[in-house]
Amino acid sequence: RVRVAGRGTFYWPHVLSGSTVILPCNLIDPVEGEVRSRTCLIRGGNTELEEDYSTCQYSKSTSGDLQRLLEMEITDVSQAVEVSKQLSVLTARPLSSETIGMSSQLTSLIVASAEQPGIPYDGTVATNLAEVMANIQSLPQEQYKDIFSHPLHVKELARFL
Repeated sequence: RVRVAGRGTFYWPHVLSGSTVILPCNLIDPVEGEVRSRTCLIRGGNTELEEDYSTCQYSKSTSGDLQRLLEMEITDVSQAVEVSKQLSVLTARPLSSETIGMSSQLTSLIVASAEQPGIPYDGTVATNLAEVMANIQSLPQEQYKDIFSHPLHVKELARFL
């Protein structure tokens, strides 16, 4: 049994050295194109397992929602407003260290996209991002202390807000 952050718990059959097992991500209700793989290798006398879950969807709704937002391309101000609003709603939920990191990454992408030439400044985006920061900073400090401590990240947000 292997637990993969945000994507679920997966069970594997025994794998022989030098072989690869490919299974659907969801064994009960398989989705075409969603597969996981496990390869057993022997390197220098040590057994190593290489696993790939990259096509498996996130099972937790917050992780999945954040992942979908991270995959969006923000090309205009209305998209920046919508993504920042969704992020402010998502960060009002209980967050794990994984989802805090994803939120921080998405905040940086929103700031970078909103500063592109041709995208006018919108105070709504700034307000939404301020809510995101307030939501995250309302968590116990050990959960968020490293996220907004990066000088470049703070500088980006301060310039934008």
